[in-house]
Amino acid sequence: MEKEFSVFEVAPFPRRIGAWFIDFLIIFIIWYIFTSKDMDKINKLMENLDPDVDGNLEIFIEEVFKLYTIFILKLLFTKTLYYTITPAIFGRGKTLGKLIFSISMVNRENLCEISPTRLVLREFVGRGIIETLLIIPGIISFIFLFTKESRTIHDRIANTIVEKDTTFIGE
Repeated sequence: MEKEFSVFEVAPFPRRIGAWFIDFLIIFIIWYIFTSKDMDKINKLMENLDPDVDGNLEIFIEEVFKLYTIFILKLLFTKTLYYTITPAIFGRGKTLGKLIFSISMVNRENLCEISPTRLVLREFVGRGIIETLLIIPGIISFIFLFTKESRTIHDRIANTIVEKDTTFIGE
């Protein structure tokens, strides 16, 4: 479904941050539900840890590393799931946060809704792997928000742009 634009306006920084915050809270709640049993494992590990017994420190470090890996993988899964499913439900690249703050994510070339493949590329590769796992690109991506088009690394990878949505009444 194409939409004709007479004027294109990049989504303002406060709206993007507001939408990100709403989405972050939702993702955190979902992630917490996915990891609640793993939190119990941490409590049991701490209860059973005896620092006087030889080898317990190595066991502790190994278990903490396993749990950390599980937490990161579940975070990547949750973020990718949320950022790919909600735009499919709401359309025009909208998550719940973007819907509340009246912004949309569209293809930069033609300002149309992005394809599911490009959405997965943007979210899993750009946001998930590059920005979340590598951390430094995430910081650079935040700095990119202050450029003219406010395009983060995941926007650049998928060739998308976040726009102010003018389809709502009162905009």
